Amino acid sequence: MGQVQVDRILLVWPSDLNRKNIPLSRKLDLLLIHRHASRLGAHLGIVSDLDEIIDHAKSLGVPIFNSVTDAHTTLWRSRKSLRPQIARPDKHSKNLQPAKQYLSFIRQPKQQLNTRLHTILNSILYGIGLLSIGILMMLTIPSATIYIIPEHKIVNHKSNITSQPEPNTGIQTSYQIDSSYRTAIVSQQIDIDTTGTTKLSIQHASGNAIFTNLTFQPVTIPSGTSVSTSSKLEPITYVTQNDISIEGRRGSIGIAEIRALIAGPEANVSQGLVNKVDGPLNQLVAVTNRQSITGGETVTVPSVTRIDRSKAYDLLVNKLSRQGYENISDNLSHNQITTFESTKLAKVLETNYSHAVGEPTDTLTLIMRAEIICTIIDKDNAYKIALDNLQSQTNNFMILDNESITYQTNIIDTLDYSNNITIEVIAEGKAYPYVDINTLKKQINWMTLDTAKEEISASIILKEMPTVVIYPSWFTRIPWLSWRTNIVINSPEQETNK
Repeated sequence: MGQVQVDRILLVWPSDLNRKNIPLSRKLDLLLIHRHASRLGAHLGIVSDLDEIIDHAKSLGVPIFNSVTDAHTTLWRSRKSLRPQIARPDKHSKNLQPAKQYLSFIRQPKQQLNTRLHTILNSILYGIGLLSIGILMMLTIPSATIYIIPEHKIVNHKSNITSQPEPNTGIQTSYQIDSSYRTAIVSQQIDIDTTGTTKLSIQHASGNAIFTNLTFQPVTIPSGTSVSTSSKLEPITYVTQNDISIEGRRGSIGIAEIRALIAGPEANVSQGLVNKVDGPLNQLVAVTNRQSITGGETVTVPSVTRIDRSKAYDLLVNKLSRQGYENISDNLSHNQITTFESTKLAKVLETNYSHAVGEPTDTLTLIMRAEIICTIIDKDNAYKIALDNLQSQTNNFMILDNESITYQTNIIDTLDYSNNITIEVIAEGKAYPYVDINTLKKQINWMTLDTAKEEISASIILKEMPTVVIYPSWFTRIPWLSWRTNIVINSPEQETNK
């Protein structure tokens, strides 16, 4: 090849070669041959059906032909000779200038882009880059904060809720809640005026009794000898107040002062009714009164009746119930309530009356110690039912503001025959239109400010027109990217104060 002065060199591999020992089958061999042909200024072509040779030729850009005939009839890569327009230097020449020209020629690139075309292409690429950066900045840098104030609506609901002091064994409805008991042991006393009257004896009847000696011997009647009447169902007894002695002959008499044993007018008797001597002296003497026995007196004073005792009991039970209710109420937590109507007397532990029925006194005192029981209601359970009922007042397009909900509890009924208490719970709060922020952001993407405001006002019932804050301020549209838009459901002043 070094002596060939042609424009084309065709390298042929016969088809009947031994596939195991193929000459010049390495890519390096083909590269060296191609490089040498290029230095000679000639084109290199290949005729082969070997896959390995074909792959190497394609990677090096060497044209491949099916046969020698095709190589002569088919256009090669270039009809222009690559032979340099300089003479090969003399092998033994000492002049290096031709060699330098030769080396500089072979080191130049085979093809160069046109300078003007290269400049235009660079300008286009630069413009596309700037445009991409501008679009990216326009999509990512702008941001918007939209303040909206939805118009609220006041909703309320009254719920009559029944509490059950006893555990419910049946089906519990949504308007029933369980309650519990709490007890307290208290003691008090009460003083009431008595309403009864009774007679109180304050004076003893007195008079003179005449004793007659029935024997022939002297008889002495000592002081304290009792004599009585015998004409009444209940004899009245009198007692002598002094000693007397009677002479020892039959019929002799002696006079002694007597006094009734009990006070009161019952001992006032007429003459001749005192006729009996009590004791062994009745065999020795006889007795009579020739004058009436007088002086017994009584006065009317207040006394205790059964009604007084019952009244004192009822009043004191009421006071004990009030005291027990107050003690239990003071120890309840903030979420528990009870009612005085639910307070009951569970057990009487001790009672002490100062006087019995009929005893004279103007004041009856009762001391009692008892166990009081109250029904306790958990307001949280009642509030849950009231909240559910309040939420049922709103539709799917409204949402309750939980912070605005207030509750008011009223007792509307005492314990009924089923031992239940009914309370009224009034729940009230503000309801706002439901705002789907993500959907709203997508809905107003890339709209102008005025159009976005109108779109928001048409979608949501607002108290006033929304306020839109855009960054940068000269930008006139809602950002394209929804995550660059922030929607705040309140006013700008409220947001600043947070």
